[in-house]
Amino acid sequence: MAVRIIYVYNRYMNDKQKWYKLDTSAKIYPALESLRNPSIFRVSVTLREQVNPDLLLHALKNIRGRFPYYNVHMKHGLFWSYLEHNNNEPIIWKDSQSPCRRITPIFNNGFLYKIKYFNKKIALDMFHVLTDGYGAMEFLKCILAEYLLQKNEISDIDSQYIIDKNEIPAEEESEDAFLKVLEEHKDELPAEKKRSLMGKKTYFKMKGKMLPHSSFQVVTGLVSAKSLKEISARYEATVTQLIVSLYLEALIHVQAKQVKNKEKHLNISVQLPVNMRRFYPKKCMRNFSLFVIPYIDPRETKNFQSIVDEVKDFMKAHLTTDHLLTMVEDNCSIAANFFVRHVPLFLKNIIIRFMNNTAGSTQFSVTLSNLGVVKLPENMEEHIDYFNMVLGPSIHNKCTCSMVSFNDKAAITFEKTIKSSFIAEYVFKKLVEMGAAVEIKSNY
Repeated sequence: MAVRIIYVYNRYMNDKQKWYKLDTSAKIYPALESLRNPSIFRVSVTLREQVNPDLLLHALKNIRGRFPYYNVHMKHGLFWSYLEHNNNEPIIWKDSQSPCRRITPIFNNGFLYKIKYFNKKIALDMFHVLTDGYGAMEFLKCILAEYLLQKNEISDIDSQYIIDKNEIPAEEESEDAFLKVLEEHKDELPAEKKRSLMGKKTYFKMKGKMLPHSSFQVVTGLVSAKSLKEISARYEATVTQLIVSLYLEALIHVQAKQVKNKEKHLNISVQLPVNMRRFYPKKCMRNFSLFVIPYIDPRETKNFQSIVDEVKDFMKAHLTTDHLLTMVEDNCSIAANFFVRHVPLFLKNIIIRFMNNTAGSTQFSVTLSNLGVVKLPENMEEHIDYFNMVLGPSIHNKCTCSMVSFNDKAAITFEKTIKSSFIAEYVFKKLVEMGAAVEIKSNY
């Protein structure tokens, strides 16, 4: 089997280029990355038995050739950064208390991701320049399947749910799906442009006493997925719409406390990433997500039902192929601009940081990312407790939320760089009042 894996990897390397352009979304991350803003997110799985680190490393080595677009290091050219294949030996790390810490490639054999373990948990910390939540989860699932195979917990791997490690990667996996979609659907673009990436509205940003420089607090609530669906059904909403609405309601209370003058209250919004593969069925394993930003005016909000209704109406209007295709065009047009393309990289980075720290940071109040339901083969399910996702720390996003479900366990995780835990406490308390049992786990 090892010979077959080496053969697949070598054949791919001989047939394909040994470097990749950054995809359309990835181009901003090298400029924004810093100690306070590492552009790292995490997907993890908690098993029912202790992790064997030796077998985990063996599993990573066995499957790495199947994901050449992740096993890279970053280089910097005159005009753009790019990714080059990394033939160094992969390594794994024992996990620390604070997840999603900045990855320093020189101490990580050049890799832009880290596989970590602690007790029963396997975690993948991924630099956003490589992929989005979907791609990271597929990578983690493949490592997990190979680990269970090496451990003799399973005898085979069902390729319906797990990427086949012996397959040669399809070219579509590493392409820039944004450019591909724009090329294929350019005739369907609306005649009248209704959106730009940098809107003119400014939304409420919560304040708070910052945690120490290297601290990042995470609290996860494990909730029955069935109970979440039942609660959502009462409001004729999806689970995502329910949690977004609770998030917005919590922020209404935060703004009322932090801004005493109601006349100065701003609209409140949640940045909600959208997996574009739901609308354009691409095999892309790199970044292929955009976002919508449902918002409310707290001065006109009557009750929780009215918040849910506004969120539902917004998402119905914006989660359409017309709107999303316009967003794709906006996303691609910036990088394709003649001036932008020919500005030296160091100037691009200054411009990107300036735009993000000014106009970009005002476009939303907080972020919520729902990775959806993780599907695994039946022979793997009995070995898994739950999956989780953690959005990394951000300078402009002091409290974020992420969600992922497996079987009947939904993990709702709040991540914060401030001392106040009000948002997480409010949302989980409301869920309990609505009839859901919540099991709390935290890194502090």
